[in-house]
Amino acid sequence: MKKITKNLFHTFIASSIVFSPFTSTKADTIDTITRAFSYAVAEDPTKTISGGGSQINIYKIDSTGAASLVVENLYPDGGPGTFSADQYAIDSAEGKIYFREPPRGGGLPLRARVFDIKTETLADDWVTITGMPDGAMPIFVTMPTATKDQINKQCESDDGTTCNANSNEITLGGTGTDELMKVDANGISTGGTSGKSLVKYVGDELHIGQNSWITKEENGRQKVYAKDAAGKPIPIDYTNGTKLLINGRDVEQSINNVGALSAALTGLPTVPTDTTLACGLGSGTHGGNFALSGGCASKVNDQLSINYAASMTIPGQDYAGDFEDTFSARAGFVWKLGKSVKPTLISMKEKEKMEEKIYSLEENNKKIISQNTDLKQKNQSIISQNKELLARLERLEKIALGESKSKDLATIKLP
Repeated sequence: MKKITKNLFHTFIASSIVFSPFTSTKADTIDTITRAFSYAVAEDPTKTISGGGSQINIYKIDSTGAASLVVENLYPDGGPGTFSADQYAIDSAEGKIYFREPPRGGGLPLRARVFDIKTETLADDWVTITGMPDGAMPIFVTMPTATKDQINKQCESDDGTTCNANSNEITLGGTGTDELMKVDANGISTGGTSGKSLVKYVGDELHIGQNSWITKEENGRQKVYAKDAAGKPIPIDYTNGTKLLINGRDVEQSINNVGALSAALTGLPTVPTDTTLACGLGSGTHGGNFALSGGCASKVNDQLSINYAASMTIPGQDYAGDFEDTFSARAGFVWKLGKSVKPTLISMKEKEKMEEKIYSLEENNKKIISQNTDLKQKNQSIISQNKELLARLERLEKIALGESKSKDLATIKLP
C-alpha cells in the first residue's frame, strides 16, 4: 500500500509541475507572483484518524526542496488515509484545487474540498457532488483550458510547413473573426478583418493609432507630431475640454493671462506731464481672463523720468501654476537727450504772467465796452436832436416859401 501511495504521490507532483506556470527568466525583472516548486498531498503516519487510517495533509515544496505544512487533516470527517491522482482536479483560471473526499458511507453524498492557491486556505463550504448514480466513484479529470481561444502563436508560411523569417505573431482571442488583437514584429493591431494599427515602430518613430500620433527622440529632444494616412503632417488638437498642461500650467490659459497682464500695464502712466509724480490703476482682459495693475511714474528732473508698475490676474483659475505665473511687473526710465524743446509747455511763472495779461486785457475790454456804451447813448441823443432840428428847418422852409397859412404862423413857437 505504501508503495502505491508513493507512486501516486510522485504522479501528483508531476501533474502539479505541468499545470504550474514557469518562472520568468527575463533579465533584470522580478516576478510579482509568489511561486513554489509544487504542492504535495501526503499522509502523516504519526497521526491517525477515525477508522485507523493516517491523516492527510497538504504541503508546499519550495525550489530548494524544503516542504512546509499548509493544510493539516484535509479530510477531518474521516476516511482511508490514502490519496490518489484521480481524487483532485485543478481550475487553472481561478487558481483552485478541488480534492474529492473519500466515501463516508451510510448513504452520505460525495463531497470535494476547495483549496485556494492565492490564499493557501481551504474554503469553509464543501462542494457537494450530485447527479451521480448511487455507489458511483467519480474519477476527477482536470478540464483543460482552450488556450488557443485565448492566445495563439502563428506565422506566415510559403511552403505550409516552415515559418517565414520574422513572421511570427501572437493573436489574442482566437483566430478568424474571434481574433481580438494581434502582436507581431510591426507592433500591436486590432484583430479580425479590421486590422487597424494601435502601436508600432517605423524606424525610430513610435506611432500610436491608425493615422497616427508620433513621437521620437532626436538630438536630445523628444519630438511629437501627427500624420494622416497619406503621411501628411496634421495638427494635434486637444478638444472636448482636455487641457494641455506644461509643468502643471494650462497653456491656453497662460497665453490669455499674458495678454490680460500686458493690457492692464498699458493703462498706467509712463512719464508724468505737469507734475513730478503720477500714479494710476488699470485693468485688462484677453480671451476671457482678467488682470488688474497699479504703478507710478516719477519725474526726477527735466531730463530723467522713471516708472514702475505691476499687474496680477484674478485669483481662482485652474492649473494657473505658482504665484510668479500669474504676476507681471515692469520698470523703466526715460532719459531726454539733446536740447529741450517746449513749444507747447509753459512754466508756472509764465502761466501766472499770462493770466495777469489776460486779466488786464479783460479789464480794458470792459472799459472800452463801457465807453462804447456811453458813446452810443450820446450818439442817440445827437441823432434825436438832429431830428428835431430837421423838423424845425422844414417848418421854416414852408414859411419862407409862403406855403404856411396865417394860422400856422401863430402856432409856431420860436426858441
